[in-house]
Amino acid sequence: MDANQPSIDAAWHERWHVALDMNRDGTVTISDIWAWVPWLYYAPGDLVLLSTITYLPEAAKFLELDTTMLSGRLSGSLSAIFYLLWLVGVYSDHRR
Repeated sequence: MDANQPSIDAAWHERWHVALDMNRDGTVTISDIWAWVPWLYYAPGDLVLLSTITYLPEAAKFLELDTTMLSGRLSGSLSAIFYLLWLVGVYSDHRR
């Protein structure tokens, strides 16, 4: 593991720590709402990455996955696929 890469436990805690005061300025403001948007957007991709790193370490090693990829391009792509499939599911259920 790279010295600059956070431990898996630290990454899990940091990623799933929910705080109303996301920018940690001491008060909840409109700025915090804008900070919630990417936190929510990247959640599905980050969950896949962290789960793979934690529970399938050999696969993560082969795919060169590490905790520095959280909220990155791969996570964003996985999240986009998740949300598109979710929207298709909602839309198809709505049409029935």
